[in-house]
Amino acid sequence: MTASTRTDRVSRAGRSRGPAQWLIQRRVDTARRMLETTGLTVEEIADAAGFGSATLLRKHLHAAVGVSPGSYRRTFTVPAGAGHDRRPIRGLAG
Repeated sequence: MTASTRTDRVSRAGRSRGPAQWLIQRRVDTARRMLETTGLTVEEIADAAGFGSATLLRKHLHAAVGVSPGSYRRTFTVPAGAGHDRRPIRGLAG
């Protein structure tokens, strides 16, 4: 099976979005985890997640979950020292 055949099969298997949307969603998921668990700046997270700019991260995160990166971080991160793990206070359906 070629890589493109596999990609086509994976895309069709229960997904109604194309490869570009799939990639954006993976990047948003990565950024969300980083906002929840790191102290990196939004710019650093945007770069590490593959967005290339904080503006694009803000646009896609807001489209996905309805809030800015800063609001997401304040809402979904356990304050330092409040517990031994840094999982989100509330999860979002992903």
